[in-house]
Amino acid sequence: SLHDALPIYIESVFAAGDMYRDGVGTEQNLSKAIELYKTIANNRRVGIIDRKRAANKIAYVYENFIEDGHAAVNRLKKAFLLGDKKSRFRIAEIYRDGRGMEPSGTDALEWFGKILRDKTLPDCDRYAAAFEIAQMFYVGKAVPKNDVEAVKYFKLSAKAGTVTARTAYNTLAKIYCTSAELTPNIGMALHWLKKAADAGSYDAMRMLANMYDR
Repeated sequence: SLHDALPIYIESVFAAGDMYRDGVGTEQNLSKAIELYKTIANNRRVGIIDRKRAANKIAYVYENFIEDGHAAVNRLKKAFLLGDKKSRFRIAEIYRDGRGMEPSGTDALEWFGKILRDKTLPDCDRYAAAFEIAQMFYVGKAVPKNDVEAVKYFKLSAKAGTVTARTAYNTLAKIYCTSAELTPNIGMALHWLKKAADAGSYDAMRMLANMYDR
């Protein structure tokens, strides 16, 4: 049977599932695609890497074709239990953006928070999650807008890497200039603009130059 032959023909099963998913060489059949992926994802005789791969493919179909966010999240959680730590970011994004479900800021913060607190991950991954949390609070996406929380997480997110740091520093400067929740503080705005400029932000450099020219 196909189930018994999986250890040998895994790639063929993946290819057939992809064809049904995308409607390439055959009529699109999402149910058939999911059925094929599940024969790998649910087979304990198959290696963990391929089971994680299949779980992610199932989640992808639910998220992007069927638009069932709950089913996508459930499958991604199974991928996480198989050791796929990257699945947590997708889970958080689905909750935050409401992909195929109502947005849930509480769940998004929970999953981004799990990434941030996982010290087995590289700092760039952990603090990228902090940046996503900061953005949620800054623009009020799936949570009430809260500049105090945004500032806290933008400061953390600056550790994610140079590109993220530039955005975080520039946004911190903007918050201290324009926030209705925080007392305007030009000194702090300058502080973060200088850090943004030091990180290579040309926008920050221009703003500083204009301020000093006055």
